[in-house]
Amino acid sequence: FAPKSIVMNRNRLRDEGATYLAGAFTALGSLQHLSMFENSINAPGIIALANAFKSNPDLEEIDLSDNTFTSEGGIAMASVLPSLPNLHTINFDDCLVRSEGLSAMAEAFDRSCHNLKEVFMAHNEADGPSGMAVGRALVAKPYIETISLNGNMFGATVVAELQGMFSTTSILQSLSEDEDEDGDDGDGRLDYNDEGADSEGDGPEQHRDNVSVASVDTLLDRLSFPTEVMRLEEAKAALQNPSGAKICQLGRQLDVLQLAVQAIQDNVRQVAVAFAEACNVVRQGEVQANSAEAFVDCLLSASLLSPQVSADLLVSEILIEMNLLKSEEKVVPRLSDTCGGLMLLRHVVMQSYFPRSSASLLAAFITKRSKVLSSDVQEERSRLLQILYTM
Repeated sequence: FAPKSIVMNRNRLRDEGATYLAGAFTALGSLQHLSMFENSINAPGIIALANAFKSNPDLEEIDLSDNTFTSEGGIAMASVLPSLPNLHTINFDDCLVRSEGLSAMAEAFDRSCHNLKEVFMAHNEADGPSGMAVGRALVAKPYIETISLNGNMFGATVVAELQGMFSTTSILQSLSEDEDEDGDDGDGRLDYNDEGADSEGDGPEQHRDNVSVASVDTLLDRLSFPTEVMRLEEAKAALQNPSGAKICQLGRQLDVLQLAVQAIQDNVRQVAVAFAEACNVVRQGEVQANSAEAFVDCLLSASLLSPQVSADLLVSEILIEMNLLKSEEKVVPRLSDTCGGLMLLRHVVMQSYFPRSSASLLAAFITKRSKVLSSDVQEERSRLLQILYTM
C-alpha cells in the first residue's frame, strides 16, 4: 500500500492531526500529490508536514491553502523545497506566510524548483521586497505558467514593477488593488472532487491511472495506525513500561516523544529497555522499522547528549539487554530479536550522536563468542562490525 495522492480538505485537522499525519507521510515516502486546504493548521503542524516532505522526494503538487503558516512555518516549508525536484504546483494562498516566509520561498525558488509551473501565494501579508524577490526568482523558470501574488502589501510601485516584469506574458495573475479578494475559480487548488462539490468528471476518477486517493480513515486503517494521538503524560508512562506498539506510535509522534524522553534520558537502564523493545519490532515491516529508527534516534540522542550520562555505561546496559554482557543485578533482558538488535545498532552507530569513543567497547562484545550470536545473525553481525572497525 503506497498511495501517491492524499486529499484531506476541510477536516479541521489542526496541528495535532497534521503532526500525526506527518508521521504517516514520512513512513509512506510515496506521495506525489497532497491537498490539505482549510484544515486550521498553524505553524507547528506546517513544520511537521515540511519535515515529512523530505521523505517524499517525488512530490509534484502541494495545496496547503487557507492554513496559517506564519513566517516560522513559511521558512520551514521553504527549507524543504530544494529537496523536491519534481515539484510543479504550489498553492500557499491565504497562509499568512508574511514577508520573512515569502522571502525564504523566493530564495528556494531562485536556487531550485526548476520544474515549477504554478505558484499561488496570494493574500499572505507580504511586503514589496519579498514580492519582488519572488518575481525575480520565477521570471526565468522555463515551465512557469501561472503566478498568483494578489492581495499582499506590495505597494503600487512594486505592483507596477511586477506587472512590467511579466508584461509580455499572461503568467502573472491580476495585481490590481481593487480586485475582489474572493477572485474567480482560478484559485489553484488541486483538481479533485472534494466534499460538497457537485461537479462531475473532475474528481479522482480522472487520476485513477496514476494516482490513488486515500481518505483519512482508509489511510490510517491500512497502515494500522492507532486512532488516538498519544498525549504527553501517556507518552511518559509508555516510556516507563515500553512495548513494541507504543514505540511504533511514539516513533510517529516525535514532537511528543522529544518532550517525553526527558523523563528517562538520564536513566540508562530505562533507556536500554526502551531500545530493546524497539529492536523487537524493527523487522516487522517497513513502517515499523522507520518508526523504530525514529524512536531510537530521538531517545539515544537525548540520552547521549545529557551531561549526566556516561556513553560507555549506556552501551553496557544495551549489551546487557542483548544478553551479551552479564549484569551484577538480576536483569531479564527484554530483547527477543537479536538480528533486529544488530540491525538497529548498525543504524545507531552511523548517526552523529553516537560517540566514536564507544565503538571499541561495542565491537569487543560483538566479536565475542556467544550463544545469542548464532549462525543466523552472522550477516548482520558482520555488517555491524565492518562499520565499527572503521570508526
